Amino acid sequence: MRGAGLEVAETIVGDPDPYAAVGDVLHCRRFDELIVATLPRGLSTWMKVGLPGRLRRLTELPITRICVDSPARARVSERQLAAVAS
Repeated sequence: MRGAGLEVAETIVGDPDPYAAVGDVLHCRRFDELIVATLPRGLSTWMKVGLPGRLRRLTELPITRICVDSPARARVSERQLAAVAS
């Protein structure tokens, strides 16, 4: 994200299940936004199981989905949720 010119205070990588990872960190800190990186809708496991909707029910934080266009580039990103701290 920094390489794209975005200002990032901190990133956290947690549980391989992004829903569990978000639940784990929401109790520890205050966040401004959740950023979810997935493959395109037809290829993304997390989109098939409705991750963004599940996260919206878990928190009122804004959620930004980043679509990674290449499965090779997304090997790690597909399993991770980056939570950007304020």
